[in-house]
Amino acid sequence: MEIRYAQSDDVSLAYAVEGEAGLPLVFIPGIVSNLAMDETVPLMARFYERVARFSRFVRWDRRGTGLSDQSADPLPLAEQARDLEVIRRAAGFERFAVVGFSHGAVLALRYAVDHPERVSHLVLMAAPVCDARDPGDPASPPLSPWQRLIEATHDFARYTKGFMAVAAPSAEPGARARMENMMKASVSPGGMRRLLGQIRELDLRDALGAIRVPTLVVHANRDRIFPAEHGRYFAAHVPGVRYLELDTDAHIFPLDASASAITLAALEEFLTGSVVHSADRVMTTVLFTDIVDSTLAQQRMGDEAWRTLRKSFEANSRRLAEQFGGRVVQFTGDGVMAAFPAASQALRAARALGEDARGLGVAIRAGVHAGEAYTVEDQLFGTCVTVAARVAAHASAGELLTTETVSDLVAGSGFTFRDVGSVELKGLGPRRLLAVTAP
Repeated sequence: MEIRYAQSDDVSLAYAVEGEAGLPLVFIPGIVSNLAMDETVPLMARFYERVARFSRFVRWDRRGTGLSDQSADPLPLAEQARDLEVIRRAAGFERFAVVGFSHGAVLALRYAVDHPERVSHLVLMAAPVCDARDPGDPASPPLSPWQRLIEATHDFARYTKGFMAVAAPSAEPGARARMENMMKASVSPGGMRRLLGQIRELDLRDALGAIRVPTLVVHANRDRIFPAEHGRYFAAHVPGVRYLELDTDAHIFPLDASASAITLAALEEFLTGSVVHSADRVMTTVLFTDIVDSTLAQQRMGDEAWRTLRKSFEANSRRLAEQFGGRVVQFTGDGVMAAFPAASQALRAARALGEDARGLGVAIRAGVHAGEAYTVEDQLFGTCVTVAARVAAHASAGELLTTETVSDLVAGSGFTFRDVGSVELKGLGPRRLLAVTAP
């Protein structure tokens, strides 16, 4: 990473450009950052490296922080777009995706509203809507007792330790300690007091309806800095928004490995339309099943009996997937998605799942496809997964459909197939499908 400088007024702004992919992306950090110290926190460095795989990725330290002029007073929020314009021109971007984290999301949102012609995508991560604990409650108290918080910065070592204990309580202690040192190296106590003062009386609620660019909002469900009510308020009031709520207590997502991986996949899919570069590739066989006419079955059986059946169906699906060497990736409403290292295992598991469903008094449809998928923690993404789901959707009650790819992989294993013909798979074009007839 090469650190460069650009001039905004008489202030030097430090920035870095990483990645060679075509998507221009500007990342606006939280209240403080330091380009030179990111690599001292491995989880942060990994997050940024993964973003750079699918973008031409620009980060900068805002004035008053990090490697930019720390002696410079921070600009009022309404004027901070001046610095963003300087960074945009220095990077050579005409139109770009803007990702704002925490306090940086305030600038990202304002810029997207004022300059929609320059913003291709807007991403708001762990962002505040306003200076209220619950933006949907007019009587909600402020997020923090600001004067007391500002005064606490006079003991800056204690302040940074307390902040990290709240911002990532479950993070590994060494990572929190490195982040504390990054904060100390990135801003003076007086500078932090000035930055905190800017957040007092923040209110973006009137601006949300004016957002006219594709928007993704990511928020932690146990965020103690800006509670989840903020992410949910964005989700309810930004036109056409996509919303991802993470199961974590990490306000700083990259310090939670699982939340970081899920965020990266969601970010890449939102910005590029697929998950290719931010996840690891693996050959796998994917099975989808679905209970046929589940709504009618529930009405016939009654809610209590249906809950009992669903509980048995899910437990048996997990047991049978594992019995044949695979694992359940997720339950999908009235069905299951499972992954197997070998195609023959997936086909045998599908037949067993069909027999088990009949024993419960219902029928399932099933589809199997094999190929490369992308793993993010325990989840799978990619065309292989989409094909398997589309194949299952074409199956009839009690039928197991698959593709020529799978039939080639299991040649000699005793399976027989019936040609169903070429079928148009939604969004994927025509595919020749085969019904598994034996064993």
